[in-house]
Amino acid sequence: MGGAILQKVLLVDDEPDILELLRYNLEREGLKVFTASNGRDGLKMAKSERPDLIVLDIMMPGMSGFEVCQRLKEDESTALIPVVLWAVWKATQRVHAKLHGSGSPH
Repeated sequence: MGGAILQKVLLVDDEPDILELLRYNLEREGLKVFTASNGRDGLKMAKSERPDLIVLDIMMPGMSGFEVCQRLKEDESTALIPVVLWAVWKATQRVHAKLHGSGSPH
């Protein structure tokens, strides 16, 4: 982005609660937020909205965040958009396990 101001963010995650939490916090910071609940829709949204940043969940059914990222980087129209890959599964599972006393999965 080279010092450009971040204005539009695309969030791609198959968990609606996570999308809503991220959207809420980013919009509070004044950002325009677009969301997609799967990789295919995320690719379409990236091409149509041209966000300044894309945040991808790594573990999604159908098309993983890694595959979405690869396709974004192979497409000339989206190749230069910065991408953040993330996953909350293990952390979420550990918190759930601690809350319910079932131990920590590894």
